[in-house]
Amino acid sequence: MSTLNKSPQLTEAQYDRFNEVLDLAQTCGYEEEHTQQVARLALQIFDQLRDLTNFGLEEKFFLLCAAFLHDIGISAEGTRGHHKVAQRIILSTPLLHFSSKERLIIANIARYHRKALPSEQHSHYRALNTREQHLVNILSGILRIADGLDYRHDNRVEHIDLVIDDHSIAMQCAGNRKKNKLEIASAMEKSDLLANALGRSIQIS
Repeated sequence: MSTLNKSPQLTEAQYDRFNEVLDLAQTCGYEEEHTQQVARLALQIFDQLRDLTNFGLEEKFFLLCAAFLHDIGISAEGTRGHHKVAQRIILSTPLLHFSSKERLIIANIARYHRKALPSEQHSHYRALNTREQHLVNILSGILRIADGLDYRHDNRVEHIDLVIDDHSIAMQCAGNRKKNKLEIASAMEKSDLLANALGRSIQIS
C-alpha cells in the first residue's frame, strides 16, 4: 500500500490495525485512487504542521485511518450524509479492533471531513475531552482541505508546501495540470475548521 509505505515509523501493531482499516474500506467499496490521494495530501500537511501541533505518530495514525475511511458511507447510502454513515460504521463494525476511545476519535475525524463543523450538540463529539476535541478539530481540518484538493477525483495536486508564521499558513500546491481552480476553491471553502483550530488564517494557491 503506497500511502502507508510513505508513513514508515508506524509500529507493528499499527500496521496490523491499518490492515483492518483497509479491509473495512474494501468491504465498503471505497474509491481507491481518491482515498489514497486524500490520505497522501493529508499526511503531507500533517508533517509540515508538526512543529506547530506537536503531534506524533499516534495522531498521524488516527489521521491515516480516518482518511482511508472518510468515504466508506457512500456505497451504503450515497453521497448525501455519507460522512455520518462513515461515523456510524467506524463506531459499530466488528472488523476494527480499536479501543472505544480510538474508535471515537477516528470516527469523529472522518465525520467532520465535510459539511457541519464539530459541535457540542453532537453527542459523539461531546463524549471527547477538551484535548481530544482539539485533536479532532485539527486532524479533521487537515482532512477537509486534503479532500477539497481532490475535488474532481483525478489526482491533480501532487505536492503541498506550507509556509507558516505567527498569523497565517500559506499552502502552495503543485500539480500535473494547469487549472486547479475548483480544487483550490473547494479546499479554501473547507479550510475554516483548521484555521480556527490553529488560530491562523489560511491561504491556498
